[in-house]
Amino acid sequence: MELSQFQYALVTGTIFTFTNGFAGLVIGQYADKINRKWLLFAVAMGWNFFSFLESITQSFWQILLARIGFAMCMSGCVTCSVTLISDFSVPSERGIAQSIFAAGVYVGVGLSSMSIALDNAFG
Repeated sequence: MELSQFQYALVTGTIFTFTNGFAGLVIGQYADKINRKWLLFAVAMGWNFFSFLESITQSFWQILLARIGFAMCMSGCVTCSVTLISDFSVPSERGIAQSIFAAGVYVGVGLSSMSIALDNAFG
């Protein structure tokens, strides 16, 4: 797509982060009022849909809108997951349950870095 550095920063950083943060507040309100399992299902399907859209975009505005939708759905998945973990774990084990969930982000980032290194080394 040949995005400029500024456009890339908007798509992956600024717009994504602000959308994710704001959507988390809004979706968190809904997570307290409606069935969390169904809300999680809906935002997970949206996350997949917007991931697909990202793969077929051909312009800056298309990728920007797809990333906004992706950020909103990702935020909803985190919000619902955290509350469901609290609902289904006993109070004395909630800390470890939440820690394992949160560690997934860092494990995923580490594995993605390893996959890039493996791809560069072996093709």
